[in-house]
Amino acid sequence: MQNKRIMKEKIVDYVQHCFNDIFSKLRADTEKQVYLIEERNKDLNAKCTDLREQVFKYETDVVERQTQKQNMLALTSKDLHSTWEEHLKSRSHLEERVAQLDEEKAELLQQVDELSQQLEVKSKKGMQLEAQNHDLRELSTMRGSHEKLEKSKSQLKEEVANLKHHMETNMVDRSQIEQYKREVEE
Repeated sequence: MQNKRIMKEKIVDYVQHCFNDIFSKLRADTEKQVYLIEERNKDLNAKCTDLREQVFKYETDVVERQTQKQNMLALTSKDLHSTWEEHLKSRSHLEERVAQLDEEKAELLQQVDELSQQLEVKSKKGMQLEAQNHDLRELSTMRGSHEKLEKSKSQLKEEVANLKHHMETNMVDRSQIEQYKREVEE
């Protein structure tokens, strides 16, 4: 019996050793699995946090876009209204300016007509003055010619007087020469 007991003890020791060995392996495997699960859990938590942040960011973006759209719609509506008012003001201003320009155009056309008439009158007057100027030039030329003729006339008179004097002197001398000739011949 002692053998049986020893055997039993050995079997119990062996089973305990096997049990401890299995238990150690199970514990190691379990710890490994726990570690892996914890790592996986950390990864999943990180992914979950990332996904939450992405969802939060997406929701924030959606809210911002909606707010922007509403603001843009409000601004666009206001802009359209103010643009329409500006357009109406601008159109009114342009119509006033066109009317003003039409009046200025009419005044300018009247001034052009008046200036054309004045130009025509002055052109006729200029032509008359040009004709008078031409006549005056001719008269001036004639005066110059007249003065030259007067000078020539007075020079000719002087020459005629000189010639007459020479002739008289020559005649006297000739008659004296003839008288001398006669006397000499007698």
